[in-house]
Amino acid sequence: MVLDSNTPEESIALTVGFYDPFSIFQGGFRSDFEKHVKIPSFYWKDNHDSLRVLKNVDFKFVEEIPRSKKSDVSYLKLMFVSCQTVDDYRAKVRPLVLQWLGSMKSMEPTVPYLIFFFENTELRTKADKYLKTNLFNKLKIDFDTNEFGVDNIFKIKSIYQANIDKVEVWKYISSSLRTLLADSINLQLRSSESNLVETAQIYQDLKQKQDALACYSKLFNKYPFIKKEDFESVRLEQIYEIFNPQSNIIKYSSNSKFLSKSLYYRQQELILLVPYLTDMVYTKNICRLAQTLKSFINSLEMCYKRNEISFLLIQMFLGNQHLKKLLEQHKSSNAELINSIGSLKLLQRNELIALGTQKGYYVKGSMSIIDMQFSSAPYNILDESLKSIMNSNQSFIDKVIELTRDLINTYNQCSTNMNAIASLSTELALILYFSTDDYETSYDQLVKSYDFYFSSGWKYIGVTLLEVYIENLDKLIEQRGLDVVFQLLSSYVTLAVNKSAKFDESHFKKLCSKLEKPIALKTKELLRISHISSVYCDEVDTYKIDLRFKSKIGSNVDKFRLFMRNTSNEIIQFTSSEVKIKEKNVLTLTCSKVIFDTFKSTNISINIGKFEILQPVSMTIHVSPVESFYALKSKTMEENTRFSIKVPSVRYLHSDKLLFQVRVGKNDISNLELVFVKTDPDKLVNNTECQMLLVDSSSSNHPNEPKELDFTIKETDQKLVFSPKEPSILKCGSVISVYIPYFFPPDVSNTVLDVRYMIQFISIDNLKGQLICSQKRFSQLQSSLPIAVAADETFRSSYSLTNEKSNETLFSLFSYYTINSVSGENPIRIQEVSLSSANSQIETWKSPKNVVAFIDQGSTFFYKVSDFTYRDVLLRISYNSVKDEIVELMNMRFVNFLEEEKAVSVEKKNFFIFVSVAHQIWEILQYKLNFYALTGKIFIIDYDSRIIDNFLKYIDIGSQADFKQHVTQFLNSLPDVEIDDSFKTFMLSNVKKELCITVNLPPINMINVVEYHFDKVLQYLVCEPINVNVTLDVHLLGPFNNQDEVLDNKTILEKKVRFKHNPSGEESNNEDPSQVVNLNLGFIDTDQKWIISGVKNLEAKINLNDTIKNNGSHFQFQLTFVPLKPGKLQLPGIEIKNQSRKDLIMELDYKNTAESVLVVSELNKIIHSF
Repeated sequence: MVLDSNTPEESIALTVGFYDPFSIFQGGFRSDFEKHVKIPSFYWKDNHDSLRVLKNVDFKFVEEIPRSKKSDVSYLKLMFVSCQTVDDYRAKVRPLVLQWLGSMKSMEPTVPYLIFFFENTELRTKADKYLKTNLFNKLKIDFDTNEFGVDNIFKIKSIYQANIDKVEVWKYISSSLRTLLADSINLQLRSSESNLVETAQIYQDLKQKQDALACYSKLFNKYPFIKKEDFESVRLEQIYEIFNPQSNIIKYSSNSKFLSKSLYYRQQELILLVPYLTDMVYTKNICRLAQTLKSFINSLEMCYKRNEISFLLIQMFLGNQHLKKLLEQHKSSNAELINSIGSLKLLQRNELIALGTQKGYYVKGSMSIIDMQFSSAPYNILDESLKSIMNSNQSFIDKVIELTRDLINTYNQCSTNMNAIASLSTELALILYFSTDDYETSYDQLVKSYDFYFSSGWKYIGVTLLEVYIENLDKLIEQRGLDVVFQLLSSYVTLAVNKSAKFDESHFKKLCSKLEKPIALKTKELLRISHISSVYCDEVDTYKIDLRFKSKIGSNVDKFRLFMRNTSNEIIQFTSSEVKIKEKNVLTLTCSKVIFDTFKSTNISINIGKFEILQPVSMTIHVSPVESFYALKSKTMEENTRFSIKVPSVRYLHSDKLLFQVRVGKNDISNLELVFVKTDPDKLVNNTECQMLLVDSSSSNHPNEPKELDFTIKETDQKLVFSPKEPSILKCGSVISVYIPYFFPPDVSNTVLDVRYMIQFISIDNLKGQLICSQKRFSQLQSSLPIAVAADETFRSSYSLTNEKSNETLFSLFSYYTINSVSGENPIRIQEVSLSSANSQIETWKSPKNVVAFIDQGSTFFYKVSDFTYRDVLLRISYNSVKDEIVELMNMRFVNFLEEEKAVSVEKKNFFIFVSVAHQIWEILQYKLNFYALTGKIFIIDYDSRIIDNFLKYIDIGSQADFKQHVTQFLNSLPDVEIDDSFKTFMLSNVKKELCITVNLPPINMINVVEYHFDKVLQYLVCEPINVNVTLDVHLLGPFNNQDEVLDNKTILEKKVRFKHNPSGEESNNEDPSQVVNLNLGFIDTDQKWIISGVKNLEAKINLNDTIKNNGSHFQFQLTFVPLKPGKLQLPGIEIKNQSRKDLIMELDYKNTAESVLVVSELNKIIHSF
């Protein structure tokens, strides 16, 4: 926008020419005309069909006489005539009209005209009413050509009969006048299309300032370059006349391009900087004008005259009072205004510096680019103010410094152009350094902009500027001492980054030695990293990484470190000490305190004395544990100390533990600490139950037998620390195992345990001495069991013959267990199952081995328990998942594949790395598990070679192609893999796991043996009585004094024992002191099948002492069974209840109560059953 919407509306004065030969308009009609013909606003559609609105239109009436000289542009022509008779019309009026119209035909463009016939109604006679043609009609007939599309000949009367008639007449005249005025404007613009100056003038008349500004801008840009010959002869007075801010009227014509362009600039200034604009609009306009002025100056050919004119024009521009007011009132926070004013001030200063060369004045340290091609041309400065500035070299330098500081202050008002501030501050410091020898001020000024200057990447200033800065700091060491040493060191590093040939190592190290305390410098371009290898080992318990890089400095450094950070913000560092950095380097960094995780490298640190250089780097590095490796120096296979936490391969149900295990590598270790981080403290069980075992391979007696160690536990809120008390040194190959009681979550949806743990120890190398080591890991453990074990609801019993030697009754329990997989996608191989006890005799047939169990097809195992006591037996299941079996098989076969001659040769240093990474691939592949379980063949599902690509990050870049080739060849050979029995046995032993379940034997103390005795025939008739002798033999297994054990097992027995002593289900806490027990025998399942004749509820009174003494009690009852239905009927069942308050656990042994008899009707004695 150029104009503010709130600015006052200017009136539009349009010139209208009139011809009044009869003095009608001037004789008194003018006031009436101005009163009724008013156009406050009207719509005007320009030649480009853009609708515009003209407001406050005023007419400027100018009398014109035909054949007279044309003055200003007239938008309308008016003629006023009057007569009373036809003769007067013919003699006076018509000739004058013809002469007037004839004079307008020669005008270009054609101007619309209006003719007004004035009728004096007071002089009109009655005879005039009877004329065939009145005078007005005569005028219309002669001159109405309808050239403009509307009526342009009107009659006006001196007196109207009614006022409304007068209003209608003038309304009609105003409408026509509007239409003709719009046409006239378009005619004028169309006529001036070839002359932008006239077009701009018309737009100015119409107050269309945007259009006028666009015209002057086009005229201004017609001269993109003006040679010095065009303006060298121009006097300063002419320039002052054009650019005089007090003058608003410009009348100037010249053939000089410079003066014409100056005129067009000045016209733009008059349009843009009108006084009634708001601050916001004025700021926008003055920014535009500043860019126009800068363009005007830059279009002038470089010469001393241009320097003087430019300096003066910018000085006049900056002298604008409204602009000064804006700056003083702190309204200059507008970044566009600050940048515009700043660019003009910078141009003014540079023009002054260039003008100074005419006097032989040069500003040392200035970064202004000066064209020296005109320096030998003579020139006399004309302006008096410039003459005073050029009076001496000192006054000239002072003025340049003053302008530079003013320029810095200008940019300081807005923080958006910090680059310019830094550049100018640096230049000011250089000017002070070179031109005034003011080292202190120069230093202070450079310090303010130095850091920002280089961090912003301003490299065009070059190395020379940096060397000057270093020289400046060198000269200030004596004044400020060690305060400037860091700036010097920082400058030397920056100098090396930009031009390494200028780096002075001896001076640099001398400065480093002067530092009294450590200090760090960050840089980005000192080192260029080309390659970081994968993490590897070639020394025991030491992890290494190779770094290939180029350096801009060459120096001996005390320490070179690479820092890395993981997602938990834990940092590790790989270090190399006392190394020489050259231009090209391959450096090996080591680390003995590692964390096995994925890291992002953060920065590289170079220490030279107390000076540290930090350079950020960003690369992903995977640190994985290396168990075994090939040492290139000794050309032997070595092993690191390694550790892990896992769920033990032997698990006891409801007694879960974690196994924290450390295997000592090639080097002996001491001061071992096993640290368990409490990621979930609520799952830890009392730490007093922890156990530490040692397998000492160096022991001569039973080297593989674990022995329990004394150890200490240090507990904090975050961790548990386990330390063995003895031995102080753990020998090579020893294994330390710590069992930590831990609660495994029962929720099947959350069975993954997140654990964090680490070890700390001292690795003892007989040649290199001791090395402090620490290793930390994060693991996720699957706590759920892959197998499901189901037992029958209760043990089954059988009364057997009496032992001939001891004359005691033998009693056995039968049980079976079904083992299934818990997942349909992962079958289970059951390697072996056993049921054992120290006090019971357990018999079974030969147990099958290596049986595969599925989720819906398990394996069942039967056992017979004899001579048991009230103790537990142990069910031990050896098993493995088919998935683990396949992974182990893949891993073992891959090792064999790499060792075979037909495989592509593998470097020994890569052998264990390939095996370790391949093992991770085998674990994520998808297999047909059921297919393998049935056929023993491995079939991979949805294999994609991109799976291998995802693991190449763990392999050094030089070996990735070999690794991928080996894995691909191995997978292609899988269909031909054959497994012999010995190989399979060894493989299964590696993946074997055990589940131990303690089984509670029921504490039964009474056995009731029931048997039916009757004559057995092929078939019986319906309703035929069957005489049955029911025998009950009661045997006591005693003793009865261990009632606590009975009560403790009450919950289990509620599910396992069919009969209880209390029929109501209520417990009796009052023990019957007598040794007599009353048993009640009742029949069940007899409705509509049998009628029982005799005593249906049988009572048996048992004396416990006599029963034990006589090896049992015998009862016999005579009953009659009557069958009611034909068919196969099962004999009635018997239920025994304890009617006394003596707590007994009874087992009922049915001999033949489950038998069925065949019952037929009399009509059909034979029934065939199917």
